[in-house]
Amino acid sequence: MYRITILACIVFFIFPATANAQVFLNELFPNPSGDSSEGSEFIEIYNNSDKEVDITNYIIEETKTYTIKDKKIPAYGFVCFLRSETGLALNNNGDKVTLKDSGANIVDSFEFKETLEDKSWARYPDGTGTFSNDVTPTRCERNTPGPSATLVPTSALSPTDSLKITETEEIVPTSGVLVEDDMPDYSNDIAINQNVIDKSSNVTRASTDQSEPGKSDYRYIITISFGLVLIVFSGYLLYKKST
Repeated sequence: MYRITILACIVFFIFPATANAQVFLNELFPNPSGDSSEGSEFIEIYNNSDKEVDITNYIIEETKTYTIKDKKIPAYGFVCFLRSETGLALNNNGDKVTLKDSGANIVDSFEFKETLEDKSWARYPDGTGTFSNDVTPTRCERNTPGPSATLVPTSALSPTDSLKITETEEIVPTSGVLVEDDMPDYSNDIAINQNVIDKSSNVTRASTDQSEPGKSDYRYIITISFGLVLIVFSGYLLYKKST
């Protein structure tokens, strides 16, 4: 018995609240032109859900109240109430309209301070947008944006956003060798395998045959040794001649 009571309470309190959250005052037409057209004033309610909503015994409240009788709004649908039906006269100089559910809980409310003749106060987009004045009436149809409506893009670059492009300096190789400006110059300090530094091109020209390592060293040793032998031999000949 307790479980049934608790379940009933959950259904009663949660489900109506979910439905109510999807029902909105969507358009008010308070100032039609001409005295004879006052009865064409209307109040529009919109269902912004994918399920039918029963608004029977809901209350529309202005200076007077009107209780809705036997009415359901289809999914994403509209229902409109004419002044001639409800007896609710919207004030051209400003008024407040409140929608309440069958339990007298406020579902939605809107207050306006002024009106324009033959123009509506209407939400754009339907159900979710803010109210805008100077809108062409669209009774029980989708609202259109008025001149004062401002559409805000859902995604855009902020003014502080920018694309950052970093320029890189192109380094042009000289004589097939890549030389960087910030590299230290060791050309005056180091000689590689007795090579000669050609400073006009900043290129080290190698004269050593790398397939025979040490060949140049042997050549210098033989040359020096042969020179010393000649000097010693020449000195010996001169000595013998003087004696």
